[in-house]
Amino acid sequence: MKSKKTIGIGGRIRIIRQGRGLTQAELGKRVGLPGDRIQKYESGNRVPKPALLGRIADALKVELRALTNPEISDPMGVIYTLFELQRFYQMTVRMVNGKPCLFFDDPTIEGMLKDWEGECRKTKERLICASSKEEESQIMDDYMNWTWTYIDRGEVKDEQNDIKEG
Repeated sequence: MKSKKTIGIGGRIRIIRQGRGLTQAELGKRVGLPGDRIQKYESGNRVPKPALLGRIADALKVELRALTNPEISDPMGVIYTLFELQRFYQMTVRMVNGKPCLFFDDPTIEGMLKDWEGECRKTKERLICASSKEEESQIMDDYMNWTWTYIDRGEVKDEQNDIKEG
């Protein structure tokens, strides 16, 4: 699977600044910096300190989290992570039976999600049949090991093709 480079803080500043119709000099003026400093942040040559990042967010009229790398430690971090998934993988949100559901148009991700759903279903079935807490613990350990060692089917095919061709 081809990897997509994530957007860092500087890239987010640039995208939002441009979306607001501001030049680097105009944003710099709003936060008390020269435009070339904004350019250095946007190019990734420098990273703004947290207090300055807050001033940049205020100047751009965005939440601070819109500029930082998403973290999933709380619900707001999860939603910003989902925004990133939408940006990179054209994920969409649609209502299905009154509940919001996430959809991916990328067939590789769709295949991975099918793998994951199958493993979750298998784990749930095994847990229902478990006869002890020890067995339940082993089943959950097996599932966690699956998540830590998951290789998608596309990568396995690519590796197999490399071996055949090599």
